[in-house]
Amino acid sequence: MKVWIVNPYGSLPGEAWREYRSAMLAEAYARAGHEVTWWLSNFEHRSKTFRGDGYEERQLENGVNVRIVPTTAYSGHVSLARIRSERNFARNLAQHVRLDPKDKADLIVLAEPSIFYGKFIVEMARSIGAELVADVIDIWPEVFAMILPRPLQGLERVLLAPLYMRRAAILRSCTGIVGVSEDYREIGVRAAPGVPSAVSYWGVDVARVRAAIDSESGEVLQKLGLDAKKPGEVWVIYAGTLGAGYDMESIIQAARAECLVGKSVKFLFAGDGPQRGLLESVCKLPTGNIVYLGRLDPEDLNLIYKYCDIGLSTYLARSTVSMPIKFYDYLAAGIAIVNSLEREIGRLIADHHLGKQYVPGDAESLATAIAVLVDDHASLAVCKENSAALAPKFDQYMQHDAFVKFTESLV
Repeated sequence: MKVWIVNPYGSLPGEAWREYRSAMLAEAYARAGHEVTWWLSNFEHRSKTFRGDGYEERQLENGVNVRIVPTTAYSGHVSLARIRSERNFARNLAQHVRLDPKDKADLIVLAEPSIFYGKFIVEMARSIGAELVADVIDIWPEVFAMILPRPLQGLERVLLAPLYMRRAAILRSCTGIVGVSEDYREIGVRAAPGVPSAVSYWGVDVARVRAAIDSESGEVLQKLGLDAKKPGEVWVIYAGTLGAGYDMESIIQAARAECLVGKSVKFLFAGDGPQRGLLESVCKLPTGNIVYLGRLDPEDLNLIYKYCDIGLSTYLARSTVSMPIKFYDYLAAGIAIVNSLEREIGRLIADHHLGKQYVPGDAESLATAIAVLVDDHASLAVCKENSAALAPKFDQYMQHDAFVKFTESLV
């Protein structure tokens, strides 16, 4: 088949971010023998910089064609300028296809959320006779509800009804729906009953993470300025976005909680975001058990996991996240998990005894969950073993190959 993956967001090889969903999916289609094109914006979302001045075509080493579509810039994650950028991306993409009548696809995979630009892609798919599959990566109307003023939060379904209607219209136009978690698949199915659906988790390259861990013999500690791990010491890591919605303050308070005072515990933070300044200031305090490593490249992050015992999945109560990407890293590295989310990750942690749950936003609850594992080394070891055993289920190659097979059955 000729397969197009339409997603303005994502990272190309060499852009210093971890491998993105669309890139992994494109590679899976190429492995299966399909001709793959990834349509991508020329404005890089994370760095807020342009990849180039205009339309550009590249070919990756795995044979995937990348078409970089010009659009407009924006600075705010939640802004009219970002909406305008998405719409300009889709318009320019559709215009490029119209100019070349021979340029057609058999299957288009549309990254969802696409509520501000998906209509253009739906119309384009119909015009060239391509089947359309939605890949539900995030759930935007629900995310927007999180930022409504508290007095309006009970009215979120009414206030955001136009956005829910847009999403439903896009999903009902699809031949299939895939979710990156069971929860997201169910949201898609409720919006478009009767459309075939499947789950394909984001996953991680389990073999690569473990090969990195096996190769590490202290070099990354020296590179990052970390002292060697003491016997019996427990290292707790948070890896990801340092944002207000990720319960950073609870972690910092928990690190200094009375139930952890005097215990051999070190908290490591890896990532970047709005809370970076807060972390840097806390690291200067005399307690000395909080270390900010900065934004690590994926390889160094894999190496540091060798020394970690507990991974934190910390989100505030209204978070819409179902299966955070860091969860797959923690599994591959064989790390116990302390988590605030319910949904699918909460069920997996409970069913497979991977770690402990805590009350979101409650620093004392978080500290207690960590202390239980720190005080019971046997229980901690079991959680780590269970985590490592579950990891292969979420191998990125297996998961994305399953995505490909599901869509092949629809065309």
